[in-house]
Amino acid sequence: MTSRLDTSDPALKDIVAKVRSDDDPTSWCVLGYEGKAKIILKNSGSGSFMGAMEELEDGAVNYCLLRVEGGRDQESKSVKFVSVVWVGPSVGGMQKGRVGAHKADILEPILGWTVVDMQVDDMDDLTEDNIREKLKKASGANYDLGSNAGGKYESNAKAIQAGAKGNYGALEKEGNIGPVKYETFARPKETPVDFAGRPMVAPPSQAKANTVMRDEEKIGRERQTSAPPKPAAPAPAPAPAPAPAPAPAPEPEAPPPEPAPEPEPEAPAGPTKADIIEKYKTAAWDGTWVEDAAEGAVFIHGGQEMPIGAFLGWCSAVGAAGSFPDWKWTNYSVEELEDGRVKVGSQQSTGKLAADIPAIGPFPEVKLSEVPADSLLLTDAGAILPIEVGYYTFDDTMKVTKIEYDGTIDEAVDGVNTLAFTPNVGPPLLYAMAGKPLGPPPAAEEAPPAEEAPPAEEAPAPEAETE
Repeated sequence: MTSRLDTSDPALKDIVAKVRSDDDPTSWCVLGYEGKAKIILKNSGSGSFMGAMEELEDGAVNYCLLRVEGGRDQESKSVKFVSVVWVGPSVGGMQKGRVGAHKADILEPILGWTVVDMQVDDMDDLTEDNIREKLKKASGANYDLGSNAGGKYESNAKAIQAGAKGNYGALEKEGNIGPVKYETFARPKETPVDFAGRPMVAPPSQAKANTVMRDEEKIGRERQTSAPPKPAAPAPAPAPAPAPAPAPAPEPEAPPPEPAPEPEPEAPAGPTKADIIEKYKTAAWDGTWVEDAAEGAVFIHGGQEMPIGAFLGWCSAVGAAGSFPDWKWTNYSVEELEDGRVKVGSQQSTGKLAADIPAIGPFPEVKLSEVPADSLLLTDAGAILPIEVGYYTFDDTMKVTKIEYDGTIDEAVDGVNTLAFTPNVGPPLLYAMAGKPLGPPPAAEEAPPAEEAPPAEEAPAPEAETE
Protein backbone atom coordinates (compact mmCIF):
# COMPACT_ATOMS: atom_id res chain seq x y z
CA MET A 1 0.00 0.00 0.00
CA THR A 2 1.42 3.39 -0.95
CA SER A 3 1.15 6.40 1.36
CA ARG A 4 1.67 10.09 0.79
CA LEU A 5 5.32 10.78 1.51
CA ASP A 6 6.34 13.53 3.96
CA THR A 7 9.66 15.18 3.03
CA SER A 8 9.05 18.50 4.82
CA ASP A 9 11.89 18.15 7.36
CA PRO A 10 14.20 21.20 6.71
CA ALA A 11 17.19 19.15 7.86
CA LEU A 12 17.03 17.17 4.61
CA LYS A 13 17.87 20.09 2.30
CA ASP A 14 20.48 21.42 4.76
CA ILE A 15 22.44 18.16 4.88
CA VAL A 16 22.27 17.65 1.10
CA ALA A 17 23.65 21.19 0.60
CA LYS A 18 26.56 20.37 2.94
CA VAL A 19 27.42 17.15 1.08
CA ARG A 20 27.40 19.02 -2.26
CA SER A 21 29.38 22.05 -0.98
CA ASP A 22 33.12 22.27 -1.77
CA ASP A 23 33.59 24.31 1.42
CA ASP A 24 32.07 21.74 3.83
CA PRO A 25 33.84 18.52 4.96
CA THR A 26 30.59 16.48 5.00
CA SER A 27 30.97 13.67 2.44
CA TRP A 28 27.85 11.52 3.01
CA CYS A 29 24.39 11.42 4.53
CA VAL A 30 21.84 8.67 5.20
CA LEU A 31 18.07 9.27 5.20
CA GLY A 32 15.46 6.90 6.62
CA TYR A 33 11.87 6.55 7.74
CA GLU A 34 10.06 7.78 10.83
CA GLY A 35 6.94 5.67 10.75
CA LYS A 36 5.81 4.57 7.30
CA ALA A 37 5.72 7.77 5.31
CA LYS A 38 8.01 10.43 6.85
CA ILE A 39 11.63 10.84 5.68
CA ILE A 40 14.18 12.10 8.23
CA LEU A 41 17.96 12.44 8.50
CA LYS A 42 19.49 9.34 10.13
CA ASN A 43 23.18 10.31 10.12
CA SER A 44 25.95 12.05 8.19
CA GLY A 45 29.73 12.20 8.29
CA SER A 46 33.00 13.35 6.75
CA GLY A 47 36.05 11.51 5.50
CA SER A 48 35.54 8.43 3.33
CA PHE A 49 32.09 8.08 1.79
CA MET A 50 32.19 4.41 2.83
CA GLY A 51 31.32 5.56 6.35
CA ALA A 52 27.67 5.62 5.20
CA MET A 53 27.67 1.81 4.87
CA GLU A 54 28.09 1.40 8.64
CA GLU A 55 24.65 3.02 9.10
CA LEU A 56 22.74 0.49 6.98
CA GLU A 57 20.75 -2.27 8.74
CA ASP A 58 19.26 -5.53 7.45
CA GLY A 59 15.70 -4.58 8.39
CA ALA A 60 15.70 -0.97 7.17
CA VAL A 61 15.20 1.06 3.98
CA ASN A 62 17.64 3.97 3.57
CA TYR A 63 18.47 6.62 0.95
CA CYS A 64 22.14 7.71 0.78
CA LEU A 65 23.99 10.55 -0.97
CA LEU A 66 27.74 9.95 -1.42
CA ARG A 67 30.41 12.49 -2.42
CA VAL A 68 33.13 10.68 -4.36
CA GLU A 69 36.38 12.53 -5.10
CA GLY A 70 38.92 11.45 -7.72
CA GLY A 71 40.90 12.75 -10.69
CA ARG A 72 42.50 11.87 -14.02
CA ASP A 73 45.99 13.17 -13.01
CA GLN A 74 47.88 15.09 -10.33
CA GLU A 75 46.84 18.50 -11.63
CA SER A 76 43.08 17.89 -11.95
CA LYS A 77 40.53 16.66 -9.43
CA SER A 78 36.85 15.87 -9.89
CA VAL A 79 33.85 15.34 -7.63
CA LYS A 80 30.97 13.03 -8.54
CA PHE A 81 27.82 12.17 -6.58
CA VAL A 82 26.23 8.76 -6.12
CA SER A 83 22.80 7.89 -4.71
CA VAL A 84 22.19 4.53 -3.01
CA VAL A 85 18.76 3.05 -2.21
CA TRP A 86 19.36 0.41 0.46
CA VAL A 87 16.63 -2.25 0.91
CA GLY A 88 17.80 -4.58 3.67
CA PRO A 89 17.44 -8.35 3.13
CA SER A 90 15.02 -8.56 6.09
CA VAL A 91 12.63 -5.87 4.80
CA GLY A 92 9.04 -7.13 4.33
CA GLY A 93 7.14 -7.28 1.08
CA MET A 94 4.79 -4.37 1.78
CA GLN A 95 7.70 -2.11 2.74
CA LYS A 96 9.60 -3.14 -0.42
CA GLY A 97 6.54 -2.24 -2.46
CA ARG A 98 6.52 1.28 -1.06
CA VAL A 99 10.14 1.88 -2.09
CA GLY A 100 9.30 1.96 -5.78
CA ALA A 101 6.73 4.71 -5.23
CA HIS A 102 8.75 6.72 -2.70
CA LYS A 103 12.20 6.85 -4.33
CA ALA A 104 10.90 8.98 -7.22
CA ASP A 105 10.03 11.67 -4.62
CA ILE A 106 13.39 11.39 -2.86
CA LEU A 107 16.27 10.81 -5.31
CA GLU A 108 16.24 13.83 -7.62
CA PRO A 109 13.80 16.13 -5.71
CA ILE A 110 15.73 15.81 -2.41
CA LEU A 111 19.19 14.31 -3.11
CA GLY A 112 19.59 16.06 -6.47
CA TRP A 113 21.07 14.82 -9.75
CA THR A 114 23.71 12.09 -9.44
CA VAL A 115 25.99 10.35 -11.92
CA VAL A 116 25.10 6.87 -10.63
CA ASP A 117 21.88 5.62 -8.98
CA MET A 118 22.10 2.25 -7.18
CA GLN A 119 19.41 0.11 -5.53
CA VAL A 120 21.08 -2.58 -3.43
CA ASP A 121 19.92 -5.32 -1.05
CA ASP A 122 23.31 -7.01 -0.56
CA MET A 123 26.15 -5.36 1.35
CA ASP A 124 28.70 -7.17 -0.87
CA ASP A 125 27.66 -4.85 -3.73
CA LEU A 126 28.54 -1.73 -1.71
CA THR A 127 32.31 -1.86 -1.95
CA GLU A 128 34.43 1.18 -2.81
CA ASP A 129 35.86 -0.60 -5.86
CA ASN A 130 32.36 -1.41 -7.16
CA ILE A 131 31.10 2.15 -6.67
CA ARG A 132 34.16 3.68 -8.38
CA GLU A 133 33.89 1.19 -11.26
CA LYS A 134 30.24 2.20 -11.84
CA LEU A 135 31.31 5.86 -11.83
CA LYS A 136 34.07 5.16 -14.34
CA LYS A 137 31.65 3.43 -16.72
CA ALA A 138 29.00 6.16 -16.34
CA SER A 139 31.24 9.20 -16.88
CA GLY A 140 34.35 7.92 -18.64
CA ALA A 141 36.58 9.23 -15.84
CA ASN A 142 39.51 7.33 -14.28
CA TYR A 143 39.25 7.72 -10.51
CA ASP A 144 42.34 5.68 -9.57
CA LEU A 145 44.85 8.30 -10.84
CA GLY A 146 46.44 5.71 -13.11
CA SER A 147 50.21 5.26 -12.75
CA ASN A 148 50.51 8.43 -10.67
CA ALA A 149 48.49 7.22 -7.73
CA GLY A 150 49.90 8.14 -4.34
CA GLY A 151 50.95 11.67 -5.29
CA LYS A 152 54.24 10.85 -7.14
CA TYR A 153 54.20 12.07 -10.72
CA GLU A 154 56.44 10.24 -13.20
CA SER A 155 57.02 11.12 -16.87
CA ASN A 156 56.74 8.32 -19.45
CA ALA A 157 58.31 10.32 -22.34
CA LYS A 158 61.50 8.21 -22.55
CA ALA A 159 59.57 4.96 -22.61
CA ILE A 160 57.32 6.30 -25.38
CA GLN A 161 60.37 7.45 -27.42
CA ALA A 162 62.08 4.08 -27.09
CA GLY A 163 58.92 2.26 -28.08
CA ALA A 164 58.46 4.41 -31.19
CA LYS A 165 62.05 3.86 -32.29
CA GLY A 166 61.63 0.11 -31.95
CA ASN A 167 58.42 0.19 -33.99
CA TYR A 168 60.07 2.15 -36.82
CA GLY A 169 62.99 -0.30 -36.88
CA ALA A 170 60.60 -3.23 -37.24
CA LEU A 171 58.73 -1.53 -40.08
CA GLU A 172 62.03 -0.92 -41.97
CA LYS A 173 62.84 -4.62 -41.89
CA GLU A 174 59.37 -5.56 -43.14
CA GLY A 175 59.29 -3.01 -46.03
CA ASN A 176 60.81 -3.08 -49.53
CA ILE A 177 63.21 -0.18 -48.94
CA GLY A 178 66.67 -0.17 -47.65
CA PRO A 179 67.73 0.86 -44.21
CA VAL A 180 67.28 4.49 -43.21
CA LYS A 181 70.55 6.43 -43.17
CA TYR A 182 70.82 9.58 -41.11
CA GLU A 183 73.14 12.40 -42.38
CA THR A 184 75.87 13.46 -40.02
CA PHE A 185 76.91 16.71 -41.80
CA ALA A 186 75.35 20.15 -41.95
CA ARG A 187 73.13 21.12 -44.88
CA PRO A 188 74.38 23.98 -47.16
CA LYS A 189 73.22 27.48 -46.41
CA GLU A 190 71.34 27.71 -49.73
CA THR A 191 68.85 24.90 -50.11
CA PRO A 192 67.84 24.29 -53.79
CA VAL A 193 64.21 23.85 -52.93
CA ASP A 194 61.29 26.15 -53.66
CA PHE A 195 59.50 26.87 -50.40
CA ALA A 196 56.91 29.17 -52.00
CA GLY A 197 53.49 28.80 -50.41
CA ARG A 198 54.76 26.96 -47.31
CA PRO A 199 54.20 28.48 -43.88
CA MET A 200 57.21 30.16 -42.26
CA VAL A 201 58.26 28.47 -39.02
CA ALA A 202 61.90 29.66 -38.68
CA PRO A 203 62.78 32.94 -36.92
CA PRO A 204 63.13 35.96 -39.32
CA SER A 205 66.94 36.05 -39.14
CA GLN A 206 67.28 32.35 -40.01
CA ALA A 207 64.62 32.62 -42.72
CA LYS A 208 66.49 35.45 -44.43
CA ALA A 209 69.74 33.44 -44.41
CA ASN A 210 68.03 30.44 -45.98
CA THR A 211 66.31 32.44 -48.78
CA VAL A 212 67.74 32.91 -52.30
CA MET A 213 66.49 36.18 -53.81
CA ARG A 214 65.81 36.35 -57.61
CA ASP A 215 66.68 39.55 -59.61
CA GLU A 216 63.53 39.77 -61.73
CA GLU A 217 64.72 42.96 -63.61
CA LYS A 218 67.98 41.27 -64.71
CA ILE A 219 66.11 38.20 -65.90
CA GLY A 220 63.74 40.41 -67.95
CA ARG A 221 66.61 42.26 -69.71
CA GLU A 222 68.32 38.97 -70.67
CA ARG A 223 65.09 37.70 -72.24
CA GLN A 224 64.71 40.90 -74.39
CA THR A 225 68.25 40.76 -75.85
CA SER A 226 68.40 37.07 -76.49
CA ALA A 227 66.13 37.00 -79.63
CA PRO A 228 63.68 39.32 -81.45
CA PRO A 229 60.06 38.52 -80.86
CA LYS A 230 58.14 36.88 -83.70
CA PRO A 231 55.25 38.95 -85.17
CA ALA A 232 51.94 37.85 -83.94
CA ALA A 233 49.64 36.21 -86.46
CA PRO A 234 46.54 38.23 -87.35
CA ALA A 235 43.50 37.19 -85.50
CA PRO A 236 40.83 35.47 -87.67
CA ALA A 237 37.61 37.36 -88.39
CA PRO A 238 34.88 36.35 -86.05
CA ALA A 239 32.16 34.14 -87.57
CA PRO A 240 28.68 35.61 -87.65
CA ALA A 241 26.60 34.54 -84.73
CA PRO A 242 23.81 32.12 -85.67
CA ALA A 243 20.23 33.32 -85.34
CA PRO A 244 18.76 32.14 -82.07
CA ALA A 245 16.21 29.37 -82.32
CA PRO A 246 12.72 30.25 -81.10
CA ALA A 247 12.16 29.25 -77.53
CA PRO A 248 9.67 26.42 -77.12
CA ALA A 249 6.30 27.31 -75.63
CA PRO A 250 6.23 26.58 -71.91
CA GLU A 251 4.26 23.53 -70.94
CA PRO A 252 1.33 24.18 -68.59
CA GLU A 253 2.25 23.59 -64.99
CA ALA A 254 0.68 20.58 -63.41
CA PRO A 255 -1.56 21.36 -60.45
CA PRO A 256 0.13 20.71 -57.12
CA PRO A 257 -0.79 17.36 -55.59
CA GLU A 258 -3.39 17.48 -52.89
CA PRO A 259 -1.91 16.88 -49.47
CA ALA A 260 -2.52 13.42 -48.10
CA PRO A 261 -4.93 13.41 -45.18
CA GLU A 262 -3.21 13.09 -41.84
CA PRO A 263 -3.85 9.74 -40.19
CA GLU A 264 -6.14 9.90 -37.24
CA PRO A 265 -4.29 9.25 -33.99
CA GLU A 266 -4.96 5.86 -32.59
CA ALA A 267 -6.71 5.87 -29.28
CA PRO A 268 -4.46 4.52 -26.53
CA ALA A 269 -5.27 0.95 -25.65
CA GLY A 270 -6.93 0.61 -22.27
CA PRO A 271 -5.95 -1.91 -19.60
CA THR A 272 -6.75 -5.57 -20.25
CA LYS A 273 -8.61 -7.85 -17.88
CA ALA A 274 -5.30 -9.39 -16.85
CA ASP A 275 -3.91 -5.89 -16.12
CA ILE A 276 -6.86 -5.06 -13.84
CA ILE A 277 -6.60 -8.39 -11.98
CA GLU A 278 -2.85 -7.89 -11.49
CA LYS A 279 -3.55 -4.38 -10.16
CA TYR A 280 -5.83 -5.83 -7.47
CA LYS A 281 -2.74 -7.23 -5.69
CA THR A 282 -2.02 -3.69 -4.49
CA ALA A 283 -5.29 -1.87 -5.25
CA ALA A 284 -7.12 -3.99 -2.67
CA TRP A 285 -4.87 -2.58 0.08
CA ASP A 286 -4.73 1.08 -0.87
CA GLY A 287 -8.41 1.54 -1.82
CA THR A 288 -7.87 2.17 -5.57
CA TRP A 289 -9.86 -0.99 -6.42
CA VAL A 290 -12.96 1.25 -6.60
CA GLU A 291 -11.66 2.63 -9.94
CA ASP A 292 -12.21 -0.76 -11.60
CA ALA A 293 -15.36 -1.96 -9.83
CA ALA A 294 -18.86 -1.51 -11.28
CA GLU A 295 -21.66 -0.08 -9.20
CA GLY A 296 -23.39 -2.91 -7.36
CA ALA A 297 -20.45 -5.34 -7.79
CA VAL A 298 -20.45 -8.30 -5.39
CA PHE A 299 -17.87 -10.57 -3.73
CA ILE A 300 -18.77 -14.23 -3.10
CA HIS A 301 -16.73 -16.57 -0.94
CA GLY A 302 -17.88 -20.05 0.01
CA GLY A 303 -21.43 -19.25 -1.02
CA GLN A 304 -21.64 -16.07 1.09
CA GLU A 305 -22.41 -13.04 -1.07
CA MET A 306 -21.68 -9.50 0.01
CA PRO A 307 -21.07 -6.10 -1.65
CA ILE A 308 -17.57 -5.98 -3.08
CA GLY A 309 -16.78 -3.07 -0.76
CA ALA A 310 -17.49 -5.23 2.30
CA PHE A 311 -14.45 -7.42 1.51
CA LEU A 312 -12.11 -5.13 -0.45
CA GLY A 313 -13.00 -2.31 1.93
CA TRP A 314 -11.83 -4.61 4.72
CA CYS A 315 -8.54 -5.11 2.85
CA SER A 316 -8.07 -1.34 2.52
CA ALA A 317 -8.87 -0.77 6.22
CA VAL A 318 -6.46 -3.53 7.28
CA GLY A 319 -3.76 -2.06 5.04
CA ALA A 320 -4.28 1.46 6.41
CA ALA A 321 -4.19 0.16 9.99
CA GLY A 322 -0.98 -1.76 9.37
CA SER A 323 -2.49 -5.01 10.63
CA PHE A 324 -0.61 -7.21 8.15
CA PRO A 325 2.30 -5.08 6.82
CA ASP A 326 3.93 -8.09 5.07
CA TRP A 327 0.81 -9.50 3.36
CA LYS A 328 1.71 -11.11 0.01
CA TRP A 329 -0.77 -11.74 -2.85
CA THR A 330 0.49 -13.96 -5.69
CA ASN A 331 -1.39 -14.84 -8.91
CA TYR A 332 -0.05 -18.16 -10.20
CA SER A 333 -2.44 -18.40 -13.17
CA VAL A 334 -4.72 -16.03 -15.11
CA GLU A 335 -6.89 -17.59 -17.87
CA GLU A 336 -9.73 -15.94 -19.83
CA LEU A 337 -12.64 -18.34 -20.43
CA GLU A 338 -14.94 -18.55 -23.45
CA ASP A 339 -17.81 -16.88 -21.54
CA GLY A 340 -15.63 -13.80 -20.88
CA ARG A 341 -14.87 -14.58 -17.25
CA VAL A 342 -11.29 -14.83 -16.05
CA LYS A 343 -10.18 -17.82 -13.99
CA VAL A 344 -7.47 -16.92 -11.45
CA GLY A 345 -5.35 -19.15 -9.22
CA SER A 346 -4.18 -16.90 -6.36
CA GLN A 347 -2.37 -17.45 -3.09
CA GLN A 348 -2.41 -15.30 0.05
CA SER A 349 0.30 -15.13 2.73
CA THR A 350 -0.59 -12.94 5.68
CA GLY A 351 2.78 -12.43 7.35
CA LYS A 352 2.80 -11.55 11.06
CA LEU A 353 -0.22 -9.74 12.57
CA ALA A 354 1.25 -6.45 13.85
CA ALA A 355 -1.76 -4.32 14.84
CA ASP A 356 -5.48 -4.48 15.66
CA ILE A 357 -7.83 -5.51 12.85
CA PRO A 358 -10.54 -2.83 12.52
CA ALA A 359 -14.20 -3.73 12.21
CA ILE A 360 -15.71 -3.18 8.78
CA GLY A 361 -18.81 -4.53 7.10
CA PRO A 362 -19.69 -8.01 8.38
CA PHE A 363 -16.23 -8.50 9.93
CA PRO A 364 -15.73 -7.75 13.67
CA GLU A 365 -12.84 -5.92 15.32
CA VAL A 366 -9.94 -8.06 16.55
CA LYS A 367 -7.63 -6.68 19.22
CA LEU A 368 -4.03 -7.83 18.93
CA SER A 369 -4.04 -8.55 22.66
CA GLU A 370 -7.02 -10.91 22.23
CA VAL A 371 -5.37 -13.21 19.66
CA PRO A 372 -4.38 -16.62 21.13
CA ALA A 373 -0.66 -16.85 21.83
CA ASP A 374 -0.29 -20.02 19.74
CA SER A 375 -2.05 -18.57 16.67
CA LEU A 376 -0.24 -18.84 13.32
CA LEU A 377 -1.05 -15.16 12.80
CA LEU A 378 1.54 -14.25 15.47
CA THR A 379 4.41 -16.13 13.76
CA ASP A 380 6.82 -14.40 11.37
CA ALA A 381 5.45 -16.30 8.37
CA GLY A 382 1.80 -15.95 9.45
CA ALA A 383 -0.88 -17.98 7.69
CA ILE A 384 0.28 -19.33 4.31
CA LEU A 385 -2.77 -20.37 2.29
CA PRO A 386 -2.91 -22.74 -0.70
CA ILE A 387 -3.69 -21.62 -4.25
CA GLU A 388 -7.42 -20.87 -4.40
CA VAL A 389 -9.46 -20.73 -7.63
CA GLY A 390 -11.59 -17.64 -8.24
CA TYR A 391 -13.55 -16.15 -11.14
CA TYR A 392 -13.68 -12.46 -12.17
CA THR A 393 -16.65 -11.19 -14.21
CA PHE A 394 -16.46 -7.94 -16.24
CA ASP A 395 -19.06 -5.76 -17.98
CA ASP A 396 -18.71 -4.12 -21.42
CA THR A 397 -16.86 -1.14 -19.89
CA MET A 398 -14.14 -3.38 -18.37
CA LYS A 399 -15.50 -2.92 -14.87
CA VAL A 400 -15.52 -5.82 -12.41
CA THR A 401 -19.08 -6.89 -11.56
CA LYS A 402 -18.37 -10.04 -9.53
CA ILE A 403 -15.49 -11.85 -7.84
CA GLU A 404 -16.35 -15.39 -6.76
CA TYR A 405 -14.27 -17.94 -4.81
CA ASP A 406 -16.12 -21.23 -4.28
CA GLY A 407 -13.51 -22.82 -1.99
CA THR A 408 -11.81 -24.85 -4.75
CA ILE A 409 -8.11 -25.44 -4.03
CA ASP A 410 -5.99 -25.68 -7.15
CA GLU A 411 -2.68 -26.60 -5.57
CA ALA A 412 -0.97 -26.61 -2.21
CA VAL A 413 2.46 -25.04 -2.83
CA ASP A 414 5.46 -25.41 -0.55
CA GLY A 415 5.11 -23.80 2.87
CA VAL A 416 1.28 -23.97 3.15
CA ASN A 417 0.34 -24.32 6.84
CA THR A 418 -3.47 -23.98 6.85
CA LEU A 419 -4.59 -27.31 5.38
CA ALA A 420 -5.30 -28.71 8.87
CA PHE A 421 -7.96 -26.03 9.47
CA THR A 422 -11.61 -26.01 8.40
CA PRO A 423 -12.10 -23.94 6.38
CA ASN A 424 -8.47 -23.65 5.23
CA VAL A 425 -8.95 -20.47 3.11
CA GLY A 426 -10.77 -17.15 3.21
CA PRO A 427 -11.83 -14.72 5.94
CA PRO A 428 -13.50 -17.47 8.06
CA LEU A 429 -10.05 -19.08 8.42
CA LEU A 430 -8.34 -15.84 9.51
CA TYR A 431 -10.97 -14.94 12.11
CA ALA A 432 -10.94 -18.49 13.47
CA MET A 433 -7.14 -18.20 13.90
CA ALA A 434 -7.64 -14.81 15.57
CA GLY A 435 -10.03 -16.33 18.16
CA LYS A 436 -13.18 -14.76 16.72
CA PRO A 437 -14.75 -17.33 14.38
CA LEU A 438 -17.39 -15.98 12.02
CA GLY A 439 -20.92 -17.32 12.26
CA PRO A 440 -22.69 -18.92 9.32
CA PRO A 441 -24.03 -16.59 6.67
CA PRO A 442 -27.55 -15.34 7.47
CA ALA A 443 -30.28 -17.46 5.92
CA ALA A 444 -32.57 -15.85 3.44
CA GLU A 445 -35.77 -14.67 5.15
CA GLU A 446 -38.91 -16.57 4.07
CA ALA A 447 -41.95 -14.55 3.08
CA PRO A 448 -44.78 -14.78 5.68
CA PRO A 449 -47.74 -16.98 4.57
CA ALA A 450 -50.66 -15.11 3.05
CA GLU A 451 -53.56 -14.61 5.45
CA GLU A 452 -56.80 -16.39 4.49
CA ALA A 453 -59.66 -14.05 3.71
CA PRO A 454 -62.66 -14.38 6.13
CA PRO A 455 -65.74 -16.08 4.62
CA ALA A 456 -68.18 -13.68 3.02
CA GLU A 457 -71.32 -13.02 5.12
CA GLU A 458 -74.58 -13.95 3.51
CA ALA A 459 -76.81 -10.96 2.84
CA PRO A 460 -80.17 -11.12 4.71
CA ALA A 461 -83.17 -11.86 2.58
CA PRO A 462 -85.33 -8.79 1.88
CA GLU A 463 -88.47 -8.47 4.00
CA ALA A 464 -91.81 -8.59 2.25
CA GLU A 465 -93.55 -5.25 2.18
CA THR A 466 -96.84 -5.01 4.11
CA GLU A 467 -99.57 -2.72 3.40
